[in-house]
Amino acid sequence: MFNSEIIDFFSEHRTSALSVFFGVFNFLGEVEGFILVVSLIYTCFDKRLAIRASVLVLVTMTLNHVIKISVQNPRPFIAEGTYTEKWDVSPFKARELAAEFSTPSGHAMAGSAFYGYLAACMRQPWVVAVAIVVIGLIGAARPYIGVHYVEDILLGWLVGGAIIVSALKYEAQIVEIWSRFSLSHQVSLTFVGAALIWLVSLAAKGGDPADLSVPYLGYFGFLTGVFIARPMESQRVGLDPTSGSLPQKIGRWGLTVVMVMIPVLVIDEIVEPLMALSAIVGHLFYYAGYVLAGVMGLFVAPYFFDRFGLRGPSQSGA
Repeated sequence: MFNSEIIDFFSEHRTSALSVFFGVFNFLGEVEGFILVVSLIYTCFDKRLAIRASVLVLVTMTLNHVIKISVQNPRPFIAEGTYTEKWDVSPFKARELAAEFSTPSGHAMAGSAFYGYLAACMRQPWVVAVAIVVIGLIGAARPYIGVHYVEDILLGWLVGGAIIVSALKYEAQIVEIWSRFSLSHQVSLTFVGAALIWLVSLAAKGGDPADLSVPYLGYFGFLTGVFIARPMESQRVGLDPTSGSLPQKIGRWGLTVVMVMIPVLVIDEIVEPLMALSAIVGHLFYYAGYVLAGVMGLFVAPYFFDRFGLRGPSQSGA
């Protein structure tokens, strides 16, 4: 546990306006926020950058889970049992977060890695400035809503920064090695990785699958969907994200977000009843739902762009 004076101060001085303000940046560090940004880049600017940023943030969030179950530091106010009064989140979200550990902050770690990586790749001063502001406010939002210590944020930024440096330095080698594996081997390795971390998490939680928090299974599932969908889209669609008019690009972005979010929302609705019947079955469905979300966004949505008139003349010849 860490010092809680700052989050105590925030919990006593919240306002509706501040909650809305920090809520926006908290969202940008959520899976749904990353989906919005990645979908925009994928459909309107640069497919390669979108894929690599997706893989980076999914790996980062998975690593965050591994560190959390290793450190096992409870979230603020859990030990005192006051989190339902002091957290500025919905009751459903409170139940979900209470099942997870605190250190380091996943939002700070993933946000700094994701937005920092985009800024480093795009190399535009305004992008760098926006990324710094977004990273800072994503981190600040977590103590404000009461679910993280300030130390969690600082550690998350530190690890996220190390991930950016490593990714930029070794990206070419990692891609080259991974590309040697066949698609079936890539999918198998991703599934085995999910199973191994599931077993480690199970041991950390005392052996009861019903006690496990499962977001990391979604991360692995989405990774699997990315690996499946990328060659399919390249071979059967060949989208040039720079093509088309502004309305066509906005339409592509919107359709992609909808296609991704449909399985995500459905799985969120059905996984809890399934968990009540069998935690293991619920976890498998959760994983499969995010595999489908990745395929829907990266292949199915682009496949329908022609049908909806959302592709224009290519500008890059891609």
